[in-house]
Amino acid sequence: MRLKKREGEIAQAIFVQHAMKQGLRVADPIGDSDPYDYLVGDGVRFWRTQVKSSSTQLPNDTYQVCVSKLTGYGRSRHFVPYSPSEIDVFAIVLPPEDSVYIVPIEIVDGRLGLTFHGRNNPRFGRWRPYFQAFDLLRQTGQKFVLPPDEPNAPSPRRQRPFGKRHACLENGGHENDDQENELPRVLENKECP
Repeated sequence: MRLKKREGEIAQAIFVQHAMKQGLRVADPIGDSDPYDYLVGDGVRFWRTQVKSSSTQLPNDTYQVCVSKLTGYGRSRHFVPYSPSEIDVFAIVLPPEDSVYIVPIEIVDGRLGLTFHGRNNPRFGRWRPYFQAFDLLRQTGQKFVLPPDEPNAPSPRRQRPFGKRHACLENGGHENDDQENELPRVLENKECP
C-alpha cells in the first residue's frame, strides 16, 4: 500500500477518534465518490467534512497542508479548490502533534494550501481559533468569521495557479510568513497528500 494513502488513513482514524471523544456522531459514506470523507454532527445537523493532513514537519516548525483536489486526466491534471457546495469544513490533522483543526470552508476561501505552525512555535496563533474546535460541528446556523490577523500575520491570500511540474506550493500558495515580498517557492515533483 502506498505510504501517502496509509498516512491519510491514519489521519482519518485520528480525526474520528477525536470527534467521537467529543461526543459527536461520525458517519462514513459508502464508497469514495463524494467530495467529503465523513458526515459529522450532533445528531441534528451534520457537516460534510473533508480530512486533510501533513505528517512532515519542515525545519521552520511548520506543516504544509494541501486543501485542494486533483482533477483532470493525463497532462491536463491540476489542483482546484473545494467549494462550499461540496464540503462544509476541513478537518486538518497533524499526526506528529496529535492535533486536529476544524476549519470552515468559508475561511479557506479558495486557497490551495495552508500553513500550520507546530504547537511549540510562537506563531501558532493564526489558526488557534480552529485548534480542536469541535464545537463548530455542534452549532446550527452558525456563520463562520475569520479572526483578525495577528501582527505580522500573512496578508489575505489569493489563489495562484500551479505550474506543470509541481503539485503543492511550499508555503501553501501564499506569501512567505517571514518575508513579506518573497514569492512562494515551488516543491517540485511532490504531490499533495
